[in-house]
Order: sequence, then C-alpha cells, then structure tokens
Amino acid sequence: MSQLPQALWLGINPSLKHFDQRLCRLLSRQVELHYWCYSQSLDEPCSIQSALTLLDDYLQSQSQPIHLIGHGLSGAVGLLYARLYAHRVKSLTLLSLVSQTKKS
Repeated sequence: MSQLPQALWLGINPSLKHFDQRLCRLLSRQVELHYWCYSQSLDEPCSIQSALTLLDDYLQSQSQPIHLIGHGLSGAVGLLYARLYAHRVKSLTLLSLVSQTKKS
C-alpha cells in the first residue's frame, strides 16, 4: 500500500508529462511525491473550475496540508487552488509561471 503523498506534482497537459519525469524522479528521492494529472476529452469544454474541483476531490483524502508543485499552466491551477483552499496547502512551488503586471 502506498503512502499518502507529502508533495503533489500537478500535470494539466498530459502530452508534457515526459518533460516532468526527470525532476519528479529527483524529488521523489526526498519526499513521497505523487503525480496528479488532469486531462479532458475533445468534447469537454475547457474549464479551470473542473480541474480545481477534481483536484480538491483528490486532496480531500489528505489528513494534512500538502506541498503543491506546478509548471506553467499547472502552476496557475496550483496557485488558484492555494488561494481557494489555503488550509490544504503547505507550500506552493511554481515553475515558469508568467505573471501579468498592470501598467499605469
């Protein structure tokens, strides 16, 4: 039986999963790391809310806050999740996330 994860790598684009594998292997030497993947069929509407709901459903089984890690759009989903459910997130690591600044 596997342990509950201490850290969760978020994967929103399944076609990019192979780019994450090396870093995930390295991180998994330090902590119990799981990979959470969200994908939609071609017939489904594109919805960040669906991804957030499914992620929350998955994380409700956690007995303690978890470290979330996300790259690109997956990081944006992690950020939104952390804002909505801060009590379930121990830390948030974002890689290559573009921030938009407002010009005055």
